[in-house]
Amino acid sequence: MGLDLELAFRECLRYSSSMNMEPAADDSALRLKIRQETETIVFNDLAMFYAKGQIIAVSGALNLVEVAFEMSRDNSALIEELMQRRLIWRMDDDSARQWFADRTVVLTSVVSPWVLVQKPGETACYGRTGDT
Repeated sequence: MGLDLELAFRECLRYSSSMNMEPAADDSALRLKIRQETETIVFNDLAMFYAKGQIIAVSGALNLVEVAFEMSRDNSALIEELMQRRLIWRMDDDSARQWFADRTVVLTSVVSPWVLVQKPGETACYGRTGDT
């Protein structure tokens, strides 16, 4: 299942590339900034953001930094596609209750007003070094 999700994400990236979107000159710098600002935190510490409906969960099959990068570039076509495929979604109440109860540690990346979260144990593509 993880491979199918990763393939879907790559397909979405090809789709966004086919839309003749010009890459910004500072894409590498933005990716580096996002990567450096991505942190682990106990989900309970995000209660205020959850209460405001600002938590976006990211499938472990996706690269959290790349999703944050695309959101920061306002790539709405790709983000909508990922949401339709349930690769990213607003945090649901049942999952949030479980994560609060378990004091789940998550990777976080902020793309204001959103806080993207991903369970590290489910992460196939995240890393602080190397290519994204």
